[in-house]
Amino acid sequence: MLDSPFITLRKLFRKNNTEAKELIKYVFDKSDGITLWIIGLSLGSIGILVSTIKDINKYLTVGQVKTVFLFLFISAFCGIFYRIVFLFYYTLVDAAFRNIDYTLSDDEHMDIDGELNGDETFDDLIRLNSQFQDLTDVKQLYVKSSDDIKRKLYVDMVNFYKENTAWAKKMFDFTIGHIAEVYKDNLGLSKKNFDINRKRSFKKIDIAKWTCFILYLAFMLSFLFAFGYFLTVVQVPVN
Repeated sequence: MLDSPFITLRKLFRKNNTEAKELIKYVFDKSDGITLWIIGLSLGSIGILVSTIKDINKYLTVGQVKTVFLFLFISAFCGIFYRIVFLFYYTLVDAAFRNIDYTLSDDEHMDIDGELNGDETFDDLIRLNSQFQDLTDVKQLYVKSSDDIKRKLYVDMVNFYKENTAWAKKMFDFTIGHIAEVYKDNLGLSKKNFDINRKRSFKKIDIAKWTCFILYLAFMLSFLFAFGYFLTVVQVPVN
């Protein structure tokens, strides 16, 4: 039997979330390797320039040496800061994906919101309440009952649903609170990290994403400019 479109799409997007997290990690790993190599080259070049400053002055003016220094420093600074911001960005995105995965989870769990729109049929109420208790006998009783008894059974089923969802919500909050305390005692994590209903700040994610892009762009361009400028202005004496 085929899954419904809702279940199919839910599974698809959960799979996409997993792949998206893996892609972000893959991109960071690859870019981080390049970043570390260029940072090392920039810092190494600065060290070489400093140790051979007297000899370098034969080929470059003081202003030109300072310009090369400046852009190599900017490159190294942006590269280091990029790595820090990207880790912050990855943490935010990972938390957001975890929240999405929980929302799209196909694991069965009791309702905890207790919301009814008032248009539910008795069969709807039986279906909703069956997650808490087997109500086969109640359904059979409803079919055989008078209108007055049916109205009373309907009200009872509404109250039964609200009482049980309230209990489920209480147990859910208690369990989350207990888990949060355990993590707090062992890892010092705040309880808000376990608030499933807390909306993640997409604004922070967006700012972190664009900050990473700008820093990486500045990092690469500064490095390329420093070496391009050095090769352009250096004057090698001809014997």
